[in-house]
Amino acid sequence: MKINNNNKVVNDKFIEILIEESDITLTQLRLLSNATTIDVIYQDNLKEIQLILPPLFKQKQIVEYIDKATAKIDKTIKLIEKKITLLEEYKKSLIHHVVTGKVNVGGVEV
Repeated sequence: MKINNNNKVVNDKFIEILIEESDITLTQLRLLSNATTIDVIYQDNLKEIQLILPPLFKQKQIVEYIDKATAKIDKTIKLIEKKITLLEEYKKSLIHHVVTGKVNVGGVEV
């Protein structure tokens, strides 16, 4: 479904975030859905959704803040994933060295 916005009043990215990420919006869509097992969104349902729209400059500030915070989170996730990969490689290497006898574990009790 395509939503046409008045870009003088609404920031496209702000509306996207509201629709895709907002629990309030998703709850409204579920309540308006006539489906019993799978939620269905009709154009008329979408027209009934009530959104809080701050002034355009505030919407842009909110989007910029979310983009920066998300980028920081994504960077942290990538760093942690890299560390996990390195630890997995270290674990495999350590196991290999113990199994092949390159590392002496004679004094270790299990």
